[in-house]
Amino acid sequence: MEKKTTLTEGKKNKSIGLRQRIILWVDILALMMFLIAGLLWIGFQGRSEGYFLNRISGDIHFFLGSGKYAVTFLLLAVGFYILYRNHSSRILIVPKLKIFFGIVLILAVFGLMNRFEKFSGGYFGFIIDNFLVSLAGPFFAAAVLGLTFLFCLGAIFHWERKIPGLFRQIRKQIQKIHVYHPQKIAHESARQKISMKEKTGFFTDTYHEEKRIEKKPKKKNKDESEKGMIRNNQLPPLNLLEPEMGFIEKTADVESTIHNIEAAMEEFGTPVDVIGYSIGPGIIQYQVTPGMLEKSSGKGSVIPKKIRVAQVAQRERDLAVRLGVANLSIQAPVPGESFIGIDMPNPNALKVRLRPLIESQEFQSKSSPLSVALGRDISGTPVVVDLEQMPHLLIAGTTNSGKSICLRSMAVCLIMNNTPEQLRIVMIDPKRVELFRFNGLPHLLGKVETEYERSIAVLGWAVQEMKSRYKLFETVGVRKLSSYNQYAEKNHQKPLPYIVIFIDELAEIVKGVDKQGQEYIDTLASLARATGMHLVVATQRPDTTIITGKIKTNIPARIALNVASAIDSRVIMGKQGAEKLLGRGDMYFVDPSLNVPIRIQGPLLTDEEIDAVVSLWKKLTPKTTGEPELAPWEGLIIEAANEESSKDDKVLKDAIRLICRTRKASASYLQVKLNISFPKASRLLEQMEKIGVVGPIQVGGKAREVLWDEDEAESYGEDAGFKEDE
Repeated sequence: MEKKTTLTEGKKNKSIGLRQRIILWVDILALMMFLIAGLLWIGFQGRSEGYFLNRISGDIHFFLGSGKYAVTFLLLAVGFYILYRNHSSRILIVPKLKIFFGIVLILAVFGLMNRFEKFSGGYFGFIIDNFLVSLAGPFFAAAVLGLTFLFCLGAIFHWERKIPGLFRQIRKQIQKIHVYHPQKIAHESARQKISMKEKTGFFTDTYHEEKRIEKKPKKKNKDESEKGMIRNNQLPPLNLLEPEMGFIEKTADVESTIHNIEAAMEEFGTPVDVIGYSIGPGIIQYQVTPGMLEKSSGKGSVIPKKIRVAQVAQRERDLAVRLGVANLSIQAPVPGESFIGIDMPNPNALKVRLRPLIESQEFQSKSSPLSVALGRDISGTPVVVDLEQMPHLLIAGTTNSGKSICLRSMAVCLIMNNTPEQLRIVMIDPKRVELFRFNGLPHLLGKVETEYERSIAVLGWAVQEMKSRYKLFETVGVRKLSSYNQYAEKNHQKPLPYIVIFIDELAEIVKGVDKQGQEYIDTLASLARATGMHLVVATQRPDTTIITGKIKTNIPARIALNVASAIDSRVIMGKQGAEKLLGRGDMYFVDPSLNVPIRIQGPLLTDEEIDAVVSLWKKLTPKTTGEPELAPWEGLIIEAANEESSKDDKVLKDAIRLICRTRKASASYLQVKLNISFPKASRLLEQMEKIGVVGPIQVGGKAREVLWDEDEAESYGEDAGFKEDE
């Protein structure tokens, strides 16, 4: 077994070394392109005396003419692109059709250059121009080349998406000439201002612009900002994690959807106006405001009536059927905003990865060691939270909703930014298959616990550790862990690490008959914050029997993934909506400071990434020469086992004394007299049968035959603690 593990680790190490060598050779290739571009530029200027360089420069000039300088810019662009792709988390993906139009565009430019000055477009331009002139003359050649140039330019920058919107705006302006509605014209004028700002093919939301102006952050001190960006060299490199393959398509064609929304709501009798939209990695949110409905009065005049927000929300199912969208949801209104959000799945969804989230400015500017990247919001902005401030987190979702991946990504995010001296992790995985890859991690205390009895012992140790830390704080005279660590550094003492406890299935821990697991979790959730101990628990049963009132009170920060019903959604986040999530990491995060659900797309984390991070941490941490360190709760487990064994022996002695004295050998009799459960009473009778105290089970449900007398029972044990029959 050890040999297989060594071979596996060797293969992983070779793969990591191969990846680093590939990165190095790709960087060398980019630098070679920069060098070739520089040499060609010198050759084009006629400043080179080398035969080989002059020959190549002359050939390029012969074929391309004045377009020869484009070759140097093309080599520079390709070199920068290779470096960007090799070291950045985002990769630019250019469609093949755009590449084709780009090549045709360049050839048209060469032909036009030859049309104005012979051979200025090189041999390619000369051939193209002469071919078109031979067909229908010079005017025809110039017209075809010019139209080809404009067509290819429009195809590359999607001009066809802007023209329908322009015609729709003109049609609405004409319609407003015939009917005069002061309130409607005022609202349409606001839309005109938005459309005038439409430079990139999509609406600009004025509400978001005002919000950005109001929430413009204050300028931080340069030293503080640089301090947040510095990464400790003792931490593993971020290239162990995979980058995002692609980018959020901000130029998606949403004009037809906007038109369909407005037309459908007009048919339903609840007209709305789309004032903007936001494209995220998983969904597109269309931002609408209620429109005006014309209502005739008794005197024959028409009175405009404003549509209520509740009326728009009631059309959710009708709009979903009309648009053919399965997971459409309406937020009426969007929390903290003055518009209604219509959320639809993004057809060009992006797989969010953890590496670009950690590399983002939002994460790097955080100074807390317990900063966690949850994912990207509906605008693609990274969402970073501080576990120290929450201070605990509850995650709920059905199977295949992304619950376990969310737990693993949070754990990897923490260990990527903390050493084992700063952070220790405890993991409880009753499902056995979700967190086992973290075994052997230097941050991990013990191993990933999977058994119920051992999990209860782990939580009991956590409660004892919390109490001992409070006693230590009381002795020193501090209130929280950060203050104690400052005191320890000043007095040359060892600081205490943060402890984060991950529990993958809460229902398996709180199901015990004695409710001991429930009591431990309630104690930790209510008292452990100041000691630097934090809980991250997940469950796929978000009902009131699992998520009790105490848990909801002590764990205000919650993540709701896709759940089975609206009732479960209300239990986990206090409102409906989580039952309509898309799954696979689509979630609502309830921030305790805002108490408003934020829709987030969580990151995807593969098993290979976890293995690479854990393997590197094993190498970075020095190995101990002695025996492996036992988990701190092993002593409690052994003590509890001994206590349980002695208790079982005492109960067995009591049962033997009782059976031999009363001559009644039945499980129900032992259950009543010894105040134990029926299964335990049955196990006691089976033990007594093996010892020879009683006979086998009788046919017809009769009591077993008692084989021992009272003297034999007296010699087996001490006086029993039971009451005689009167």
